[in-house]
Amino acid sequence: MAGISDLKMENIRDVRACFYTGGTWTKNQLSRKTGLSLAGTTNVLKYLLEKKEILQSGKAASKAGRKSKQYILNPDSCHIGTVKIMYGRWNHNVEIAAMRLNGECMLSESAGDTLCDSAFLMNMIRILLKEDPLISVLAISLPGTASNGRIETCDVAALEGIDLGTMIDQEFNVPYMIENDVNTACIGFGSDHPDIRNLALIYQPEMSLTGCGIMINGTLYNGCRHAAGEIKHMPLREANDPVSLMQAQIEALCAVLNPEMIGWYSDVIIGDPDFSARLRLPEQLKCETVKLSGFTELIDRGLFGIGMRTLVYL
Repeated sequence: MAGISDLKMENIRDVRACFYTGGTWTKNQLSRKTGLSLAGTTNVLKYLLEKKEILQSGKAASKAGRKSKQYILNPDSCHIGTVKIMYGRWNHNVEIAAMRLNGECMLSESAGDTLCDSAFLMNMIRILLKEDPLISVLAISLPGTASNGRIETCDVAALEGIDLGTMIDQEFNVPYMIENDVNTACIGFGSDHPDIRNLALIYQPEMSLTGCGIMINGTLYNGCRHAAGEIKHMPLREANDPVSLMQAQIEALCAVLNPEMIGWYSDVIIGDPDFSARLRLPEQLKCETVKLSGFTELIDRGLFGIGMRTLVYL
């Protein structure tokens, strides 16, 4: 068996990342993609096969006439646990799910609670991990901000200030990522447009509660305190209706970030205004705008993406 000491962890992660983007790979393809030698790629493949992270899926004809072995990610080498915390005016909701590495949902449950405190949340996580022992990472979204596992701000008041990361470490010892729900939806939006490296998502549940997720060069931008995108604090006082506010916020993002695309979702805008045609900006600052639907589904896809990226670096 190839020992971890014989291989560079960086090389393992480079090859592993290829499988986690999907598709079927041969040794030659992986060598070209990662820049590793064929011998080095062979060693990594042996290691991943022995760990059952990948499977041999068949053989493909090569230009030399010899058939090359093909490999795919093992969807059940482990699973991703997702936890989605959602604010409600009268009742908060926590949805848990277990995902195979091919994106298939193995189980999904939800429960509501008027308080939704740490005890309720931890019990939901406890149920998830008990029902699927293959879960190796938790991806958590919440309507707020968290830093180093501690929830700094949250629309669910009972969760504000708790050190959720430490609680997870102490009871479950499972790697986790905690992300703002709009940022998570932005990751899901980005997964729908893999060729676009610079984009943003604006979520407007109410005029006073607008949030934003930002991706720069294909990576979520969090800011120095994991609080980037709180555009509800932008002083756009001249905007006195949801459409005007959305337009002003899109224009501000275009002027500062110059993204290729901005997706927007609103619970208070009626109709489908064409913001692309309304932008009061020079041509070089304008971008494509897209009206989004299925905001919770975007969060689901974002949570899966967070879990996949976390597994690459375990």
